[in-house]
Amino acid sequence: MNTSTGNTKQELLKSLFTSFTTGIRARKSVEPRTWLEKRELNPNDLQIGFNSGQFHHRKDEQFRQGYVDIGVLKESDAPVKQEGMKAYTCFGHYGIVFPLLNEQGEIVNLFAIRIKIKNDNPLYLNQDGLYPCYPNLYTKRLFITETLMDAASLLQSKVLDKGDEVLALFEGTLMQQHIDAIKKIKQLQQIIFVGKEITKLKEQFPDMPNSFVKLPDGHTMNDMLVNYQAEGIHKLLEETNQAKVPEPPVNTAQSEIQKHLSNQPSEKTLLIYNTQKIGYKGQAGHYCVLGTLSHDLGNMIVTLQLVERHTGKTQTKKIDLFDNIQVQNYCNDLYERSGLNANEVEADIMDLANLLSAHRDKQIEKSEINLISSRPAQTINHEKEKEAVKFLSESKLLQRIDKLIGLSGVTGEENNRTLLYLCASTYKTNPLHVLVQSSSGSGKSHLINTIKDFMPKEDVINWTRVTSKSLYHYQGNDLVNKLIVIQDFDGLDEEAQFAFREAQSAKYLISSSVERDKFQNLQSVSKRVDAYFSSLTATTHPEIYFDNMSRSIIIGVDESEAQTRRIVHLQNRRIAGLIDTDREQQAKELLQNCIRVLKPYQVINRYADKIQLPIEAKMLRRLNEQFQNFIMQVTYVHQFQREIDDKGRVITTPEDIKTAVDLFFDAIWLKIDELDSTTRQFFERMKAYLKKHGTNKTFTQKEIRQVLNQSKSQCFRNFETLHRMEYISIASGTANKGYQYKVTEWKQVKEQREKIKQELYAQVNALR
Repeated sequence: MNTSTGNTKQELLKSLFTSFTTGIRARKSVEPRTWLEKRELNPNDLQIGFNSGQFHHRKDEQFRQGYVDIGVLKESDAPVKQEGMKAYTCFGHYGIVFPLLNEQGEIVNLFAIRIKIKNDNPLYLNQDGLYPCYPNLYTKRLFITETLMDAASLLQSKVLDKGDEVLALFEGTLMQQHIDAIKKIKQLQQIIFVGKEITKLKEQFPDMPNSFVKLPDGHTMNDMLVNYQAEGIHKLLEETNQAKVPEPPVNTAQSEIQKHLSNQPSEKTLLIYNTQKIGYKGQAGHYCVLGTLSHDLGNMIVTLQLVERHTGKTQTKKIDLFDNIQVQNYCNDLYERSGLNANEVEADIMDLANLLSAHRDKQIEKSEINLISSRPAQTINHEKEKEAVKFLSESKLLQRIDKLIGLSGVTGEENNRTLLYLCASTYKTNPLHVLVQSSSGSGKSHLINTIKDFMPKEDVINWTRVTSKSLYHYQGNDLVNKLIVIQDFDGLDEEAQFAFREAQSAKYLISSSVERDKFQNLQSVSKRVDAYFSSLTATTHPEIYFDNMSRSIIIGVDESEAQTRRIVHLQNRRIAGLIDTDREQQAKELLQNCIRVLKPYQVINRYADKIQLPIEAKMLRRLNEQFQNFIMQVTYVHQFQREIDDKGRVITTPEDIKTAVDLFFDAIWLKIDELDSTTRQFFERMKAYLKKHGTNKTFTQKEIRQVLNQSKSQCFRNFETLHRMEYISIASGTANKGYQYKVTEWKQVKEQREKIKQELYAQVNALR
């Protein structure tokens, strides 16, 4: 069918539905996304759009006439602003929209649910097409659902096996195209009716084995998905008394093999009762995890309830399933008190911990995808957008970015400044947090403030002080998709630090407080603040922030004399007016626009399991996650130069991993080295001086202070740390007259660093 515009019906509907899929991700489409989230339907998994009813606004009559011809628009008697204008009503206005396809896979029909009107009946544009599509010719099991929502929910659950297909009726009505489509399937072995048996369809295929999935009274398949998750649907399908498909005859040997396999334990799986209760059937009994799982990947602290298999007795315990000592003590305690087999309980808990960890990863990924999709759209001048895209498309991108950073006020620190730029930009993808550590006056604040200026100003939050309760009082998406800069982390009190690190790990904060209702009665209320951000912070005392250090990438500022001379030279040139400030501003604007034009693609790294960090690194679990996220960010900024797969994901290359190792290595080393960056640099400079006089030379604090040009307080702190860590010892002297020290650790870290770096490079080279 050709419309008056010359476009076919399929072309018009394809263009229209594309605009609907864009609409579901628009900043203003909070209500439709919320509607879908409540029904556990994800636009990233299914073809779903949103019709705001405005696609024809500000369009000419020729454009509208094409959609009038196919029934999407109808002329209305509603009043208009100007004489000669026409008013239209729109199909599925303010509705969630699904496409129906013909045999060629083209959109020929639309199904809409209007979400603002209570009890509004679902609408079909016409009677063409099938949802979700025409079944594959080699389908083996075909599930027939009464409604399109039931079919979408079954697809969303992802419980169907290879060879399974779903077909939705027209809200309970069997059409001729359903029958014709089923007749064309060559290898169909079984028809499974979901919710209601279709007598007419059974009559059409009398020789085809069929079965019936009975839904609980008053429930739809979507209710099952919402209340019982995919595990509940899987269990429902398993428990259904489905007709068995005839199997070809097998010989005795094959029969014995099948009998052996049938006696094997079923696949281990979680039973999701609700968001506060997760079950698992083990050897020793039935386990329930009560409450919500912590988003801190470093532990698995849960309230574990065990109902013993034989006695039915209930045991409840708060335990960290990742802590082997706690688990063993718990198992031994159960054996002593109840006679339970400790080995069985320990095996159950190991399986449960693995399943919970995978479940938590999925939940975190889901929440992060939702936050990313709600990121406000940012617009820039078309010419500047083209300039930014061109810049991001050129070779040696990170070297070019580093050069622009150098033009904008950062001298030296080549690795640190590029790493900081990439980490800061992760607020749009997988947030990373950086803690810059150095002695006072070494330039750490200048470094993070300059990097801050390379991010879009509308996405930056700059704090010089954070009070203990302030983080709990932000509203809506105030802390979503933001870069947070804290000038001095030492200024945060203990409660503010706790709130900040919980926001880093969990991506949200939940506080409980007391308020009065309208009758002035006290009642408890909970408030949630979503917090999806990257951060740059600075400190002179990293060792006192152990919990925060584990969540952050630690980098140290170059405190060498050569770097000091570079900084002083730059300062003098700026004061003398020799710096082109206009050029600096242009570089900053270009780098900001580069972040703005990057599209929120997902990144897939197929080499992730091929790179292993040194096992001796401290806090390796979090460090590995940070490193993998950093690799993905390197790929993400190269999105205009990388392959995109059929699922719309950017593919990581070995070159991205090599670049990540180059930039991230110092951060890895600081998690291996016992000394922090400032103390390590001080110690290496001191050893270089002492070697000139022999390794047995003794020295005083005053001597080293004068040679290295250090303040008395800073030198004292470094000596105190080195003495405590047994890198130096007291050779002679007293507290009153002063001490003579000697170095006890002469091992060269340079060789160790190089060895670890070469091991990482060898892993990267094996990927090529």
